[in-house]
Amino acid sequence: MDEQLYHDFLRVEQSHWWFQARREILFDVVERFLPSGKAFLDVGSGTGLFLEQLATKYQAFGLDASETAVRMCHERGLGSVILGTIDDARGAHGNAFDAVGFFDVIEHLDDDVSALAGARELLRPGGVVLVSVPAYMFLWSDHDALNQHRRRYVAPQLKEVLERAGLQIELLTYFNSLLFPIAATHRIASKIGGDPTQSDVAALPTSLNTLFRHIFALERGIVRRCGARGMPFGLSILAVGRR
Repeated sequence: MDEQLYHDFLRVEQSHWWFQARREILFDVVERFLPSGKAFLDVGSGTGLFLEQLATKYQAFGLDASETAVRMCHERGLGSVILGTIDDARGAHGNAFDAVGFFDVIEHLDDDVSALAGARELLRPGGVVLVSVPAYMFLWSDHDALNQHRRRYVAPQLKEVLERAGLQIELLTYFNSLLFPIAATHRIASKIGGDPTQSDVAALPTSLNTLFRHIFALERGIVRRCGARGMPFGLSILAVGRR
């Protein structure tokens, strides 16, 4: 990922509607599948804001291939974040974790199955891998290119990737569904007249940002009730696979 994007995310992620509601939903899912005090490895920790939240309840460790990201995490006081990839960790930390998270990470990787299989090797028996990814290739835009994505997914595709990695599906659902019509329309329109240097996480007027955050955050309760078959569409997909 372009190093400048880490600085862009650091500037907006505390207040931007997508980051705020996404953190609430993801943390709720982690709590559902992982008892407090367990060891969690966050692969692709980014700026460290979500890892900081995880550290309030879990033994939180981080891994990122970007020196910029690791530095930002250390500046937050997250000294457990190290520079490297899942391949680096799988040789040094076998069966060390109760959960491994890839939150908007595997779409950046050439070999998503290998990364998830590597995470499985890091899990203690019964551990879980949690994954979120962007949905639908027809929504591909300059935002994806700027973020150096390799692909966007559909749910059956993500299910197959997890199963090929040796994981049993316990949760599979689209999310960010309530805002899907608005966001999909905006994404498609941006293909026509968009700015290839502009990310989708640009700041919005406060009232609109607050409205979008409340709407997206409503899905926390919806996702909580989902199982192996969840919401039928959305801008993102969320999955949990168990070793």
